[in-house]
Amino acid sequence: MTKLLLIGLASLNITTAELQETASCTATVTGPTFGFSGRMYFHFTTTCDAVVDSITIDATVAGPSQASGTTTCTRADTCSFMLPVTYKRGTWTWTNDSTYTADGASVGTKTMTFVQ
Repeated sequence: MTKLLLIGLASLNITTAELQETASCTATVTGPTFGFSGRMYFHFTTTCDAVVDSITIDATVAGPSQASGTTTCTRADTCSFMLPVTYKRGTWTWTNDSTYTADGASVGTKTMTFVQ
């Protein structure tokens, strides 16, 4: 009976990820990439070396146009976000201000700012 139960659970494709309290995360920003509609797309990614409870990205773009947004990924080791902004000539600054938690407590904050 136990074997049948284990086989049944295995067939459900249940995946578990082990949380690591001492995870180290890196916030990155890339872009912009350009679309046909005259928009620029700024890309924000935070990657951890282990699965954490949550990663929250607070993304901001400043320059001739402004934009901001937030996303949260749960039980993940990578979180990504993209902000579209209407293209205008000028100097741009974009920042990935990320916070990640493990075991319900804030573990750290990582920030990366890029100026072009």
